[in-house]
Amino acid sequence: MSSEPGVETRHSPPVALTDDDLPDLHDGANQASLRGQTLFLRATWLKLVVACTAAGVSAIPVDEDYHRVLTSFVGVCFLAVLVVEAFVWATKPERDWYDGRALAESTKTMAWRYAVGAAPYAQADPTARARFVNDLKQLLKDAPETGVHPSQKEPISVAMERVRAGSLEERREVYLRDRLEDQRRWYAAKADRNRTRATQWRIFLLAFEGLAILGAFTGHVGAAGFIAAIVAAGAAWMGIRQHENTKRAYTFATHELAIAGNELRMVTDEERWTEAAADAEEAVSREHTMWRASRSSVG
Repeated sequence: MSSEPGVETRHSPPVALTDDDLPDLHDGANQASLRGQTLFLRATWLKLVVACTAAGVSAIPVDEDYHRVLTSFVGVCFLAVLVVEAFVWATKPERDWYDGRALAESTKTMAWRYAVGAAPYAQADPTARARFVNDLKQLLKDAPETGVHPSQKEPISVAMERVRAGSLEERREVYLRDRLEDQRRWYAAKADRNRTRATQWRIFLLAFEGLAILGAFTGHVGAAGFIAAIVAAGAAWMGIRQHENTKRAYTFATHELAIAGNELRMVTDEERWTEAAADAEEAVSREHTMWRASRSSVG
């Protein structure tokens, strides 16, 4: 309600911090990671599909007149697999995927630590700004080549400074809402999706394994061999996607972040907040470190 007739009361917009407010290094690394992921998964999918096609064509009984055509087609299929494999080996898109994600997440956690006054950037520390910029510079120096685009933003955004200038209660509200709860929802959605995908692929593999057994016992050896190739391709794809492991990791992360959020709500002094918020960031970083370790072993 306004204090004078005809005059509207203006409310300040709520303080918030989104990914758009993070340093440009995060944006560039994130985009490089997504490009690498898309390229790697598409190339892997193409190799498996073409290999299965070659196996299927090989199982087709043909007359001698068409045998040459069939063998040539199979040869072209495996040549295509070879070309895709050589392309992946030369460009290493999985490296951009993993390293880009690591750089993006490292930048993100540093930015959040600075914005909310978490260690090592305590709000009372007059050198925090200079330390953050130096840490960002070192992160860029140590970062692998990931095709990051040139920076178009300041390393410390206006939104980051607004959050940092707020009271403990305001910073806690922003951190719980825009960092922990947002991350927790993302983990929960991904855990559910990976749970569904894992179940679907298990059913798919069991069904085709049953078909392979049926084909073998009924004398359709060629068909059984083709189905075996499909099963092998499906198993290889599951090894790349790691739905089961990802589901467990993300489910664990949602519980850990829920506990961290509950602990942060009870923090009432600045010194304790500095350490508690840093511990919460460690929980987020720990999940990603485990993810990268598992992915790197596959790549």
